[in-house]
Amino acid sequence: MERPADKIYDVLKRYWGFTEFRPVQERIIRSVMDGRDTLALMPTGGGKSLTYQIPGLAQEGLCIVVTPLIALMKDQVDRLRARHIPAVAIHSGLSPRAIDIALDNCVYGDVKFLYVAPERLATEAFRLRVVRMNVSLVAVDEAHCISQWGYDFRPSYLRIAELREKLPGVPVLALTASATKLVAEDIMRHLRFAEPHILRSSFARPNLSYSVRHTDDKNGQLLRLVRNVPGSGIVYVRTREGTEQVADMLRREGITAAAYHGGMGHAERSLRQEEWVSGRTRVMVATNAFGMGIDKPNVRFVIHYNMPKDLESYYQEAGRAGRDGLPSRCILLYSGTDVRTIRFFIDKEREADNGLPADVKAEAARKAEERLKYMTFYSTTQHCLRGFLLQYFGEAAPKKCGNCSCCLAAEQEAQLQVEYARRRAAQSADRLEKPRRAKPAAAGSLSEADEKLLNALYAVRKRLAGKQNLPAFMVFNDATLREMAEKKPMSIDELLNISGVGEKKAARYGNAFLRVIEDAVGSRE
Repeated sequence: MERPADKIYDVLKRYWGFTEFRPVQERIIRSVMDGRDTLALMPTGGGKSLTYQIPGLAQEGLCIVVTPLIALMKDQVDRLRARHIPAVAIHSGLSPRAIDIALDNCVYGDVKFLYVAPERLATEAFRLRVVRMNVSLVAVDEAHCISQWGYDFRPSYLRIAELREKLPGVPVLALTASATKLVAEDIMRHLRFAEPHILRSSFARPNLSYSVRHTDDKNGQLLRLVRNVPGSGIVYVRTREGTEQVADMLRREGITAAAYHGGMGHAERSLRQEEWVSGRTRVMVATNAFGMGIDKPNVRFVIHYNMPKDLESYYQEAGRAGRDGLPSRCILLYSGTDVRTIRFFIDKEREADNGLPADVKAEAARKAEERLKYMTFYSTTQHCLRGFLLQYFGEAAPKKCGNCSCCLAAEQEAQLQVEYARRRAAQSADRLEKPRRAKPAAAGSLSEADEKLLNALYAVRKRLAGKQNLPAFMVFNDATLREMAEKKPMSIDELLNISGVGEKKAARYGNAFLRVIEDAVGSRE
């Protein structure tokens, strides 16, 4: 009989083409397969979806995934179906008939994953059928939405506790990329955990370089950054009008950019998102309505044109950069007016006639002010930015990361002081030339020939993706192509040893990539 450990690794390789789990993923998977309620704290890009998809496939029955956004549901369902995994989603965009069919398939069919918005949990159609489903796991994505202490509280999430009453004995996996200690305790209490149980992955993202730039000329700074940092990116702007203005400015400067905000129609948002994901648009200028559930791995920069209202929002939005593990930039453009603007909106919310009691609004404003305080500290600190973020989320951090704007500025200042002292001691400053240091080669850098091969592999990927109307990374991601260029597999068996190449993708795309590699390096003797 196949052991559970063998089963989860077999599922991982068969459907995703990987042979190893990321840190903490396997512990989370084993925990829920042992029937334990589990709160998983993982950074954006840490592979949260696999922690419920793997046990959902390795066990009998259906996994219900509660998630807040229709775009996120559609993206996940499309990805699962592309791997020939039966999955459905029910949301407000479907007709009642379509919802009935989807739910009946979950009762009588072979559906493995049901994605549902929290608002749907209270509907009669769902409540009548869920008790007849063979449910193995309930996964709650963006679980911080259940906490009134969190930055994105959604009352509809409180209904998940009612779902537990209908599914006794079914474990819950709660997932979030940003939760302080208080929010984590709130999540476990509202979801009625049998006992507190948290598994935490490090919030550190070593491939991300954090920077804060103090400026009153944000357009000028933004242009310099976009021109100097290659690749695809996101620019977050506070207002809808602002996204349109910044996108127009970038287009006037010859940069392919599009605006995205909640005031647009669904069809227009979907089109702009698809053009950005596919690479036809380089820069997406968006409000915070954009990004959740968008799994584009090769985002090379995320720039915040305005300071966000809290560190939770900033960490989650900035974390959309570099999900493929390659070096990427997270840059905040800060000015003093940012703080005043956020305080204006906090006061406006407190004074709004929204039916809430005055004491409730006052407490909400107090919490918002507290979160703004830490966001402002981050934006103005001279200490390590990565360390500041990690400590905010309760994780120990070294004093210096050596890769953020504060650490680099401190290092540069120290070097200047040393150089100044050395010049004075030499008593011939006018004849001394500043030592030139050769820039070390980046770790894992490719040779000129391998770079040429990598570009050829990119071209094949683009052609195959275009034929299927898919984003290029859904064929193979950048890291997988880079490994192909380095290892140069010459057969399907060797190709299967490349991380990110599974049996189905090898069968569908393998020969096209192998031909390019053979042309570049010749047949092996």
